[in-house]
Formats: sequence, structure tokens, C-alpha cells
Amino acid sequence: MLVAIIPELLLPSGQLAQSGLPDFTQPQSLNQIASHLPISIAIFAILAIGLSVGMALFNFSLRNYPQQRNVVIGDWMMRSTQLMKVLQQTLLISIILLAGFGFCSTLASRQSSWEQAKTAQTTPTIAGELVRQSSPQVSYTSQEPYVYTTELEGKLVKVQDKKDVTRQSSVSGSNLQLSIAPTSNKSGDSQNYLIDFKGDYQITNPIGTTDRFVFQIDPPTGYSLLQNFGVEQNGKRLATTNPGEYRFPLQIAPGSVSKLRVSYRAQGSPQWVYSAKDGSLANFWMSIDSKVPRLNFVSGIAPTKVTSTGDRQIFTWAFNQNASVQKPFGVAVSAPIAAQTGTLPLLLLLAPGIFLWWILLLCLSMPMRLEDIAIAGCAFFAGMFALTYVSRIADPLNVWSGISICLLLLVWGLGRNNWRISLAAIICTILGVILPVYGFSIGARGVMLSIAALLSVTWLAVRNWYNWYHLAPTDSGVDRPIYEDPEGVFTRQDLLEESAQYNQINPATPSTDDITQRLQDKT
Repeated sequence: MLVAIIPELLLPSGQLAQSGLPDFTQPQSLNQIASHLPISIAIFAILAIGLSVGMALFNFSLRNYPQQRNVVIGDWMMRSTQLMKVLQQTLLISIILLAGFGFCSTLASRQSSWEQAKTAQTTPTIAGELVRQSSPQVSYTSQEPYVYTTELEGKLVKVQDKKDVTRQSSVSGSNLQLSIAPTSNKSGDSQNYLIDFKGDYQITNPIGTTDRFVFQIDPPTGYSLLQNFGVEQNGKRLATTNPGEYRFPLQIAPGSVSKLRVSYRAQGSPQWVYSAKDGSLANFWMSIDSKVPRLNFVSGIAPTKVTSTGDRQIFTWAFNQNASVQKPFGVAVSAPIAAQTGTLPLLLLLAPGIFLWWILLLCLSMPMRLEDIAIAGCAFFAGMFALTYVSRIADPLNVWSGISICLLLLVWGLGRNNWRISLAAIICTILGVILPVYGFSIGARGVMLSIAALLSVTWLAVRNWYNWYHLAPTDSGVDRPIYEDPEGVFTRQDLLEESAQYNQINPATPSTDDITQRLQDKT
């Protein structure tokens, strides 16, 4: 299962919802679980029936040897009881892990969707909030000779003539000046900014056979208000050829240069970009003067120069020679995107593994009943649930600090009024849960997970190999006989009680004193 999960963890958070992980809020996931549930129940029933049949056959094989059967069954019961407790704990942990994985994957999917929606609200996009200005197009019309064939007096005759042909050209120089400033109306609207654009374009006529040119430039897109859009030549405003079109005819003598000015005032978003389309930029110079905070360049095309004076920034792009720019470039607000986007969904997907490590630490450090494991699982996943939703309105680090205090107060009760077991439970909780989650919260998960793993192994070695942290014999909370192995108090006492009940039904079985003597001989 881990092999199947690892590729999903490598997905961006935006693709988490389409990764195929279970999401209990989606009907298709519930249908898949419902379809697999009968098979799981059937497998469990078959295993239970097989175990019962095996025990019956074992008892039947010793039917002719009653005394030996009682002795063998007595010894077998002591071993099988401990094995059954281990199997019960393993089954319970597996059920909690499966349910917790489904629960956490659902939370991860919901959190990922929320983060993407939150990011989309604050991050500018070229199709939406950006005001885009396209570069102008220049074309000219010239007469070019051509030959066609016609019929004259019953004969085919070739005729040479001239026709008008439209060719594309480009501006020979651009000098753009743009200023962006907030309006005097402080309404808090993200579109409430004034954009003042002035662009000087230079057109050269290298063709000696025509002087008919057309200058075409579209108004910007993405604005909320556009005013005074126009094109001027030598201080005279040009008129378009057709209403609604932005094509301006020009007369440029062969070999001469004409200068045009495009100007407008717009109101809208402070994000502004210039698109060169598929053409090239020659002798290009653009300056953006802004008083907008957190403004920065976009599309990865860095400005040639950036000047900052107080709350004012000037971005300058200069291309002295020919330059081809495929992406729109300009400025945009560096919106405060949610910090560590995608970290919490990844933590939720790894939460079942963190829980398994924590439970292993607890089980290898102290006696754990089934009720203890179940309560610990509920407390852990309840903490993950609280972390997911409370972190949306508060800092995740502070939220996890509060949850950690609650977990420490809860696990103190595992000692049942014995401070040594309670202290061991707190150590396991800090190493198995609190430190790993803190690693995700502070962005240093690799370091924190490595430290937590090393300290966990060190604690287990100190506890089980060196026996430096020795649990008292009365750690169970009840008065029981003293044994060298304190963890065996629970198991041995349970074995004695079960053997005594079995002896009442089968008088020929070993007595409690016999079982106690055998345990002492083995130890």
C-alpha cells in the first residue's frame, strides 16, 4: 500500500483531488468502500471459522489422552492467550489505520481544495485581473506587377498589370511610459487604481514605391474603465477608417520616419502587462512608475533596471537590438499567498504513519489495553481534524501547540495514578507525535523527522535493552505479585485467572500453583 501512496505524495496540491485517494464526501468513494466491504467481512469470517476448526481438531486429536490433553491444553492456553492479545491489538490498530487513512485523505482533499480556492482569490492571472496591452501592428499597401492571361480576338494573351498588395511591417522604435497609482477613493477595491499610459512609436518607410501605411493598435483588456484612448501624429489626433476598428491610415514618404503617440487613462487592477504577440521588439524602452506596494515583475522577464525611492518604484525594460518575447511581461502585485501551501494536505496523508509510529512507541514502552489503543487513536485523529479547520483562522503553529498540550494531558492518564508510566507516555507522545507534526508546521520536516526517529529509537533502547527507566511492579494500578518483568504482570495475572476458571470446569487440569511454578521455572 505504501508503494501506491508514494506517487500520490509527489503530486502538486492542485491535483490531489484527482489523485484517486478516498474522499468520504464523494459518492463514488463511498460506493467503492461499500463494494469492498462484503469481501472484507467474508475474509474475516473465513479466518475466524478456520481458527475455530483448527482448535477443535487439535482438541479432538487428544481425546484418548485426557491427562496429557489437560496438560498440553494448559500450556497451550498460556501461550495462545498472549498471542491472542497481540492479534487483537494488531487487528484493532489495523482497523484504526484504515479508518484513519480514509478520514485523513478526505481532510487532505478538502484542505487542498480550500487552499487552491484561497490562492485563486489572491493570485493574479493573465486571463483575469491583469490589464494587458498588445503591441501595435503596421501594414502598408504597395503596387506590385503581376501577369494574367486573357482572351483577345480568339487568342490567349498575357497581360502585365499592377495590383495593390498588403504587406506586414513593424515599428522601428518604442518608448512607453506608464504610471500606476491608487485612486483618491479609498474603497478597498482591488480594481481601484489609475493607469496612465503614453506610448511613442516610430515607423520608418523603407519602401520607395509607396507611402500608404496603416497603424493598428487595440485598446487594453481587463480594465474596468477606459478614457481618452487615441492616436496622435505630430500633435494631431488620427481618425479610424471604420467605427469600432482601431486602424489608422498614415502617409509616410519613402525613406522618412513618422512618430505616433498612443495615450489613454484606465482604471482597474494594478497588474499591467505588455504583449508583443508573435512579433519582435526593436529599439524598445518601457518604464513603469508605480506607487503600489508589493509590486513586482511577472512572467520571469526581469527588468533591466529597478529604482526604488520611498514608496515609489520604477521598473525599466530596454532592448536596444531586436528581441523576441513570447510571454506578456510587466508588473503584478505579489499577493500574500497562504504560507506553505500543500504542507497540511501532505501531513494529513502521512498522519496514519505518524499514528502507527506513536502506537508502536507506546506498546513497546508500557502495557497497553485495547481500550487504551482505541482512545489514543480517537485522540490523535481528533487532533488532526482540529488542526485542519482551526488552522484556517489561526496560525497552524499556535494551533498545534494547543493541541499538543491537550494530548499531553490526555496521555498522562495512561499511568493510572502512577507517575512513571505517565512520564513514559508523555515521552512517547512528544517523540512520536508532537515533534513530527512540528516539523511540518515550521517547514523543516526532514530535520525534525530525523531527530524524532533517532530520539525514539534511543528511548526504546534505554527502556528495553539497558533498562535504565525501570517501571515499578505496581505500575498497573493494582496490587499484584512482584516479578522481575513488570510488563508481564498483566499477562501472567490474566493467565492465572483464566487457568483457574478452566480448572473449575476441568478438575484434572494443572492448578494455579502448578502454573505459577512453571512460569517461575521458565523465567
